[in-house]
Amino acid sequence: MAFYIWSFTFSLIIAAFIKWLIQRIKIITKLPPGPWGLPLVGYLPWIKTAAYECFMDIGKRYGGLFCLNLGNETIVILNDWKAVKATLIDQQNIFSGRKYFHINKAFMQNKNVVASDGKPWKNQRKLTIQCLKNIGLLKKSMESRIVHLAQEVTEKISQYNIRYAPMMSMFFSSILQTHWKLISETPIDVSKLDQYETSVKELFKRFRLDSPLLVFEWLRFIPPNGFGYKELMKANDVIIKTLKKTINSHLSNWKDGDANDFIDYYIAEIKRQEVPEEPFTVDNLLGSLWDMFVAGIDTTSTTLQWAFLFLAFEQDAQRKVQQELDKVVGRFRMPSLGDFTQLPYTEALIMEVHRKQVLVPLSVPHRTIEDAKVLGYVIPKGTTCLQNIYAIHHDPTLWDEPDVFKPERFLDQNNKVIWPPYFMPFSVGARSCIGQNLAQMELKIIISHLLHKFNFKLPLSKGKPTLEVDQGFSLQPFPYSLLIELRED
Repeated sequence: MAFYIWSFTFSLIIAAFIKWLIQRIKIITKLPPGPWGLPLVGYLPWIKTAAYECFMDIGKRYGGLFCLNLGNETIVILNDWKAVKATLIDQQNIFSGRKYFHINKAFMQNKNVVASDGKPWKNQRKLTIQCLKNIGLLKKSMESRIVHLAQEVTEKISQYNIRYAPMMSMFFSSILQTHWKLISETPIDVSKLDQYETSVKELFKRFRLDSPLLVFEWLRFIPPNGFGYKELMKANDVIIKTLKKTINSHLSNWKDGDANDFIDYYIAEIKRQEVPEEPFTVDNLLGSLWDMFVAGIDTTSTTLQWAFLFLAFEQDAQRKVQQELDKVVGRFRMPSLGDFTQLPYTEALIMEVHRKQVLVPLSVPHRTIEDAKVLGYVIPKGTTCLQNIYAIHHDPTLWDEPDVFKPERFLDQNNKVIWPPYFMPFSVGARSCIGQNLAQMELKIIISHLLHKFNFKLPLSKGKPTLEVDQGFSLQPFPYSLLIELRED
């Protein structure tokens, strides 16, 4: 009797396995093509360089839409503009999900705008944008804050006239203090600015989408440090403790109708709810602050570092910006945002920095929330998709001489700025960056102010900077210094 029971059970298991295998084969045959990998590790052993560069090479064989396995997970790569448009724009709701990472949950319980999806994400994104508007994001007062930021950076650089300035230390702390004033009227502890910068850099350095820790998340349990997991958590704790302390202070002193900063406005919305639910919770507030603290500050700081590195190498482009500034603004006042309607080359240069050096080449992973038909293939519900922005920004079918720094590519025959649809420094579709307006304002004011005031040149002796990238979640320049010259009035 026992033999028949075991035989029947075994037959059921075999039948279930065969059914699963048939379904799996049906899915695979409908997926985009792609290279084979190995069991358990997938294609990971063949990613010798940065993943975005490897995907560009694979795209030469399989086209702009292909799939491969990283570990046991099948990943779809959106490797050209046609694939991105067919997914993140034409079907942006279906592709609005986020891939689940244990690290995201450990960081923020997936309560932040960047990592969440579905209805909680939509509501939190809407609430975050509203709170940003309440503190004057798109108002004239915001420009005044950024001008003050530019003045602070100008004072730092002025100390290095006819000397070499360490550019990697020029921007982060000033941008952090400016953003912090939006978050909270309570001053930030300036004695910890270096610690905050180190922590944020650590997060961006280690959070690589092709790193073993993110592909095989069980590695976090391996001694002695879980393949860098402990360092990640330690860096994150520095930021979380500061944000929680600030939130608790606001909660203790909160008064109805007395909102002065982002935290106040968010708490006011929480207080209005009879039954707090996402995104109207303190955990969601913490998540939105984390996004502003980590993502918003480092990306702007790093873009500025790349901008002045390119300008030092491209002296002709630097002179053209300065000539335009002198003609439109003159030498006796500083540029304003209102001047940019007459500063097309300066704006085009900032756009070319975005194009030439994509900060986050694979952006943040998307996930399908239902089955999707894309360019003749079927991408199943729950599939992770990566958009290769770097490949699109260096596609020779879209850009003339994509490896050359050429701001003129963003100007038409009438010297007007053009923004091609395939230019996507802040991603595209429903999940595009909500901080792009603030970032653009900061970049325009800081770059124009500094070029109005200084010349930036490469070192005359040894120690010439390199345009090679320091790989991480974002692409950082290696530390460098530039020769600073105060321009004559």
